[in-house]
Amino acid sequence: TTKGDHSTPLGLRVGLWDIGLDAFREAPFFGHGISASRTLSQDGFKERFRTNQGFNHFHNGFLTALVEAGLLGALALATIFGVAIWIAARVLRLSADPVERFGATMIVVTVIIYVTGGLTGILVGHDILDSTLMVFLVSG
Repeated sequence: TTKGDHSTPLGLRVGLWDIGLDAFREAPFFGHGISASRTLSQDGFKERFRTNQGFNHFHNGFLTALVEAGLLGALALATIFGVAIWIAARVLRLSADPVERFGATMIVVTVIIYVTGGLTGILVGHDILDSTLMVFLVSG
């Protein structure tokens, strides 16, 4: 896909996926820790692609969670979104109250935005994103 050029935006992302998936395979259950992403990406780009790139996340929130917190942390993160959607769907199916339906719709929209955005950027781990997520989920 990148023809070996990992200096382009697409090449950098492919490189991050390659480095991130290998890092997940090294510590699949509990991950490398919350501060390991920068070091892992810098070392990975130096060793594999001979460049001095480094990022503090893997440009995919789910991959970053897998690397930093392992399968346990990624499942906990997925559970938050899964439970939110399950509650919102139940309310939308059973309730006729417009306020409850609005709150459930707010939760559905929030989860869609965060999951979609998390596929190409930071999902959690940033103070503003985390507080916004909690405010919308709690008020919904």
